[in-house]
Amino acid sequence: TPRVDWHRFEKHRFAASMADVLNKAAKRNAFDRLVLVAPPEPLGGLRAKLDATTRGCVVKEIGKDFTHLAEHELRGRLESDDLIL
Repeated sequence: TPRVDWHRFEKHRFAASMADVLNKAAKRNAFDRLVLVAPPEPLGGLRAKLDATTRGCVVKEIGKDFTHLAEHELRGRLESDDLIL
């Protein structure tokens, strides 16, 4: 029987789910610019699932893992590194 890497499977499922949310929001004109922040592998999976309208809104991609940061640390990190426009 083939082995399944469930952690990897869930990452791909999450990326597809996020892409669906973003694609629907883009169709509603919920944003005009989009900055994607995710670890490199999930970022690639997310990018692959975005439709043309949503991809057209992406102004920056940041391939870093910030999941270990608290919200206030994340904001400070993104602002201090001049990562967000």
